[in-house]
Amino acid sequence: MKKRTITAVDLFCGAGGASEGLLRACKKRGLKLELTGINHWSLAIEAHSKNHTLDPPYLPDVRSERWRRHAYRHEMSESDHRELAERLHAIRGMAIVSGYPSGLYDEIFAGWVVVQHRTMTDVGRAIECLWLSPTVLDGIHQKRLL
Repeated sequence: MKKRTITAVDLFCGAGGASEGLLRACKKRGLKLELTGINHWSLAIEAHSKNHTLDPPYLPDVRSERWRRHAYRHEMSESDHRELAERLHAIRGMAIVSGYPSGLYDEIFAGWVVVQHRTMTDVGRAIECLWLSPTVLDGIHQKRLL
């Protein structure tokens, strides 16, 4: 019986993590993989440099008791979160920041759209948020996705 073939292109293959994961998944399912890697394609490099998705360490006051202290190897103070926001406000590209509802984030990302999603965590129901920079909405409107 002939193996089914999956054809894929990895546009950001610099470290190879996505390619390796796809290769392992295909092997596990008995599929053949035809993979092309591109890491010097100018359009891919430009897109990567203009889009920033961040999942910073959550603020201690929005974490469950279990994770309130020392949840991350590298924690961020309130001033670190403020500095992150200042830097994101200054970029020319698009930014998306994930986290839980927070008065601090409402303040430092004022003017950004907040998308909320209900989910389950280790302590029960929670709301997760994405803060979208104004340039994200500009890009969506330009592509007529909304």
